Amino acid sequence: MTEKEAIIILAKRLNYISKILIPNLTVYENGVHEIDLAIVNIAGRFLTEIEIKCSVADFRNDAKKKYAHQHKHCKYFYYAMPIEVYENVKAEVPERAGVFLLTPRCYIVKKPCRNKDFQQVEESKLWDYCRLLGIRFWKQLRQES
Repeated sequence: MTEKEAIIILAKRLNYISKILIPNLTVYENGVHEIDLAIVNIAGRFLTEIEIKCSVADFRNDAKKKYAHQHKHCKYFYYAMPIEVYENVKAEVPERAGVFLLTPRCYIVKKPCRNKDFQQVEESKLWDYCRLLGIRFWKQLRQES
């Protein structure tokens, strides 16, 4: 499974029609924080981060990162992975992280804890994230033509 395939499965499960989902969001604040798939909650002024892991090695390499997926604007954090990866790493999943299993039905096997250091995002910043999605879309379309 590729990251792109995983994003498509998650987008269907999360109902991309009714939610703002931003793939590959990079947040430049106190360093660089990359989010594989962000769910934007405008009313609550927060992000939910989903980190996609397609292999056991990918999951274990993630543990070596400095920032540990705890950005102050991300209220919740999930891993999303195929069931065969989860079976091999479930004991290593941090307590605070939720887990989506990437199956045709895509379901949650572990709910996340709320980020205790969470801070609401300014609404204008959330709209900036949405604007970046549009810019990236049009840039990609231009490159493909």
